[in-house]
Amino acid sequence: MKPPPSGATPAPQATGPTAELAPGIVFEVVELRRMPEKGFMQLRFAVNNTTGADTSLKAHGLAYDGFLRDIVVIDFGGKRQYTIGSASQCLCSNFRERDGGVVRAGQRREFWAWYGLPAAGARQMGIQLPDVPPIMD
Repeated sequence: MKPPPSGATPAPQATGPTAELAPGIVFEVVELRRMPEKGFMQLRFAVNNTTGADTSLKAHGLAYDGFLRDIVVIDFGGKRQYTIGSASQCLCSNFRERDGGVVRAGQRREFWAWYGLPAAGARQMGIQLPDVPPIMD
């Protein structure tokens, strides 16, 4: 049996806002915070896999070619969408082994992404993932 990937831990109950990607596969917002001193907003999230089979972010349309994708932050009040930032590559978790962001059966794995900085008055934010309603609060 292979050791769990870095950042993987036994799957606990979610404490932040969540969305079910598939039965037993839960996307959990760990933190969404403004970092004005650095000029960006950071999303930290976890995927909890309480099933008996491995899964991956790629399998749920959230990663491609070793990088995160299609995770959008929405500023409802300002009517703006923020996509994951990029420089020479995605400003996000990447999977050097091209594992597609594997989350082993019964495990929880954390990821991160940086976005442009929303206006200082932005209050009602959400996270939009493919094929699920926005995650609010």
